[in-house]
Amino acid sequence: LRVGTFASVSIHWLPAIMKEFLTLYPGIRFELLSKWEFAEVEDLLRRGQADCGFLGLPVGPGLDTYPLCRDQLMAVLPPDHPLAGAPFYPMSRLAEDPYIDTPEDFATLAMVEQGLGVSIRPELVLRNTGRRFAAIPLERPRYRDIVLAVRSGRPPSPLTTRFLECARAWVAKSGR
Repeated sequence: LRVGTFASVSIHWLPAIMKEFLTLYPGIRFELLSKWEFAEVEDLLRRGQADCGFLGLPVGPGLDTYPLCRDQLMAVLPPDHPLAGAPFYPMSRLAEDPYIDTPEDFATLAMVEQGLGVSIRPELVLRNTGRRFAAIPLERPRYRDIVLAVRSGRPPSPLTTRFLECARAWVAKSGR
């Protein structure tokens, strides 16, 4: 089963989903195609190089999606930031705080931990990082919607359908 994915899902969800799936369907071989950008996963799906893929909405044409969860975006602050314990991060504060954005989430978190600035990252990225930082909601909550996608135009294979069902059940049961 060829599964397109991105880092935070690969780290925090896929091992448990795969374990549950393999308990139900032993002997299945997985090929994980991990990419940095959602567009790269979309391309794998459209070209038929992945059977299904984890993505954030919106997705481009030619894909059918199956909702999994809403992942809240959080302000990520150095642990000693004056707003570290605040109930929310005011967006106007971005004019004062240096903003850090790298293509690699864990590099961004390492820079925030060192007090080099602030960032905005999805909650799923912030789990069990081993880094010290404060994460608080944004003043106006924002989310990314995580879905599983397949190529449109024909039904997914029985194996892909079973994986979609298992992944959706696991996310619903685990509370993500």
